[in-house]
Amino acid sequence: MRTVTPLRNYAAATKSEIIAVITTANVGHLSRSQADEVQELLMNKLRMFIREHKPPPEERPVFQGKPTYIDGSLQVGCTNMEAMKWLTTAVDGVKLSSDVCLKVCKPSEMVRRTRCGILIPEQASAKDIGESLQYPPRKR
Repeated sequence: MRTVTPLRNYAAATKSEIIAVITTANVGHLSRSQADEVQELLMNKLRMFIREHKPPPEERPVFQGKPTYIDGSLQVGCTNMEAMKWLTTAVDGVKLSSDVCLKVCKPSEMVRRTRCGILIPEQASAKDIGESLQYPPRKR
């Protein structure tokens, strides 16, 4: 059996999807276990919403792809603004077991984490490196 990738035109390939970022309101960092818990709670809320309200298919929140855990946040692809609105109100009602408040924002609103590296010269000894990394330096 041969699978064929469906053809996409330029407009479909460049269509921008709406990305919702779910993270904590105060720190801005979810752990992997918290992200899994959020995902499970949101799935239950979505099932309950569809069961209770029975919205027509065009008014249902539709999400694209699988939610992804990236750098302390859960990123969810929304196909329309109705999905984004539903997600925002649903996240407001989610209570995690650790009593963490959550928020939904756009990727551009996320605080970028700063990463740094240290270049260690080849001729440096372990003692020299240890002394240079201490703050404030020890008095001898």
